[in-house]
Amino acid sequence: MLGCFAERVVVSTSCSLMHTAVDLKNETKLDGELKSWLAFAAQKVLEVVALATALSGKKDEVCQHWCCENLVIMEQYLNGC
Repeated sequence: MLGCFAERVVVSTSCSLMHTAVDLKNETKLDGELKSWLAFAAQKVLEVVALATALSGKKDEVCQHWCCENLVIMEQYLNGC
């Protein structure tokens, strides 16, 4: 996908995860819709891995799951659900 630039691209979070809550799965009292829009440290790491995998031209289970999950969330948002 990136061709000759692939080795020069670094995929990372926009800021440190040091002060980010650890894992969204521990938040059992949050509304399901709200949880679908949030990402804590564990989820952010999976997002970065999925993006880096996709940009490298590879497709694996983590990348495909993340892309499909986000597509569903965006469709719900765009349809006002």
